[in-house]
Amino acid sequence: MLEKHGVDCEPLKVTGGNTAGVQWTPVSQELESADEKPEQGTVVTSDDGVDDKTNSGEVSNKHRFSVNLRSPPKTKVLRQTHVLKDCAEIFVSHSIFGHTHSGLYSIEPDHFRGPVSAYCDQTTDGGGWTVIQRRFDGSLEFFRGMQPYETGFGDASGEYWLGLGYISSITTQNPQELYIELETWDGNVTYARYSTFVGGNTLSIGGYSGTAGDAFLTAHHDQTVEPFVFRARHIAPPSPSGADGPPNAMVETYGSGWWYVPFGSLCNLNGPYFRDPADFTRENGHGVYWIRPSDGPSSAYENPFYSLKKTKMMIRPTNFGSRVLNLH
Repeated sequence: MLEKHGVDCEPLKVTGGNTAGVQWTPVSQELESADEKPEQGTVVTSDDGVDDKTNSGEVSNKHRFSVNLRSPPKTKVLRQTHVLKDCAEIFVSHSIFGHTHSGLYSIEPDHFRGPVSAYCDQTTDGGGWTVIQRRFDGSLEFFRGMQPYETGFGDASGEYWLGLGYISSITTQNPQELYIELETWDGNVTYARYSTFVGGNTLSIGGYSGTAGDAFLTAHHDQTVEPFVFRARHIAPPSPSGADGPPNAMVETYGSGWWYVPFGSLCNLNGPYFRDPADFTRENGHGVYWIRPSDGPSSAYENPFYSLKKTKMMIRPTNFGSRVLNLH
């Protein structure tokens, strides 16, 4: 089955290195000429810690600040003594200098000894979102076993899964909300927002609002708690509620690890990626899907085999708004 899906087993790229003692200072003036270079011991970099270069290889003047490694600057300094826990902390700390741009950052949730690269969405609904899953072109295989789903896989600059270990740590260090953004092949964008989200080997979720529909059916339960089901039979958790059959049978049916209910799920954003609408049929099965529950009495569902083009799952602390207000 792995060969069928052409599995790429590269893990999520982890950022190494020590950032302790680095001093961050805004640069308010442009370089006077193309030949002018930063003084020795100073690196010109973008706000996400990656050298900001144009296609020609020259340093770009957009969103620059300097990292002075020799002597303290005379202007106001943010001393970065450790890697921040999540994208919300990054947003708050960077807001001091007005640099709150989306992009790649290093985060280190509680109880993890090393940082990991994550994509931070600093624009949607005020920013502060740590992206835990992103898909947009089908370049990354999501049909994998337990270890990749635990530790993460892919590249945060493209399609990736952050990892259940990191997700669990972030959602237990502070109460979190979940924001899911979905895009169809004709460009229609909808969202599902949940005011309660604790993710890991089990899922606790509730408080739906949005335009995509509540595919987790939280309106029918105060809170759903389901095991995350992996591909490999020997590490799949016991089937909940005494349901017949091993839970990994659903993985074989739906094509990825996900928080399945006993007899399936109305959503699976980790499913097989289908590019051709002609493949959206019962014969091919479910792809990357989010089924909108009908409000009508028939209990029918819209487009059960439609496979989405883009998905993004992201989390941030529920008290993010008050953190931002405290900056002013």
